[in-house]
Amino acid sequence: MKTILTIMKKELDRVFKDKKLVLMTFLFPGLMIFVMYSFMGSALQNLQTEDEDVIPIVYVENIPTGFQAILDDDGLAFEAEYRPLEDITATQEMLKSGDIDFIIIFPSTFDADIQNGDKPNVVYYYNSGENKSLITYNVFSSSLAIYENQLILDKFGDTDIFTAEEEIIVDESQIIGSVMAMMLPFLIITFLFQGAMSLGPESIAGEKERGTISTLLITPTNRSHIALGKIFSLSILASLSAISSFIGIILSLPKLMGVTANTNIYGFREYILVFIVLIVTVLVIIGLVSNLSALAKNIKEASMIVLPVYLISMFIGLTSMFSSSAVKENILYCIPIFNSVQILTQIFTFEVNTLQFILMLVSNIILASILSFILTRMFHNERVMLTK
Repeated sequence: MKTILTIMKKELDRVFKDKKLVLMTFLFPGLMIFVMYSFMGSALQNLQTEDEDVIPIVYVENIPTGFQAILDDDGLAFEAEYRPLEDITATQEMLKSGDIDFIIIFPSTFDADIQNGDKPNVVYYYNSGENKSLITYNVFSSSLAIYENQLILDKFGDTDIFTAEEEIIVDESQIIGSVMAMMLPFLIITFLFQGAMSLGPESIAGEKERGTISTLLITPTNRSHIALGKIFSLSILASLSAISSFIGIILSLPKLMGVTANTNIYGFREYILVFIVLIVTVLVIIGLVSNLSALAKNIKEASMIVLPVYLISMFIGLTSMFSSSAVKENILYCIPIFNSVQILTQIFTFEVNTLQFILMLVSNIILASILSFILTRMFHNERVMLTK
């Protein structure tokens, strides 16, 4: 045990005594995420505010007085710059380029058609690629429905058979939780791997490249303890890097999602569960990275060997974006990395399944133990550890 602690201290000292490495590994990821996400949130809010502040330009033809009254009513009070339609082709090109926002054409015989029982055809155009045009379209389509009901009422009297009352009940925590469940699992797994990749190759393949691993192995020390000391220290360092990134995400999400800064839908239980998932997942990741690094001759080769595993883990993390709910099959929670992504999804949506959480926990610990055992065997194999 003393040897393991000594190796751990050596590895931790190597990182924490290097100010640049501390900055890049622990502070920089969380800070960059916070700055980037906060900037994105501010930009989106400013863009939305700009769209709301700019008055849309609408080209109209033969607009009925009754319909215009609905648009001007205090209940809607839709502000727009109305222009007469002259050349439909040129105006459509202006709409396509985003210079105007909406075109609506009523037939010249609109009122007469209504009186005669005919159905006049109202044509409107909008640009679905422009946010302001979409907003204008929603206002006009809703107003047309109101105007149609008003005309029916004027012509036939009260035709309602029943009245309906609508109330929308929304749980804000569920909405925010669903968004976080789609974003955070992928980001967390990515940051865990990034932390492991920045530390693992340097710790093992780096010592092989510098020749210091041979000096360490010829000492009267149990090589298994050396391997375990490196795994434990790397797990601590990678976890700290992931926690830094996680804190950056949590602090920046309110700004990104446009909610108040004091909105906090998660409690102590959720944070503890996330922490447990981080720890057991980083043990697996460090085990994978350490074993692959031990096979490499130098840091560059180790990075190349680890890269495919990193890309696969990113793809697995992306599965959380395909759905806001976790998979139901228990057996899938025995698959490493994937099970962590699914449990994180459950945590963020407040739907943690105890059995599936235990399956994730046990399977990851078993795999991490197997990887640790394999690494200790590698440290006993001089052909693997002393090859340059």
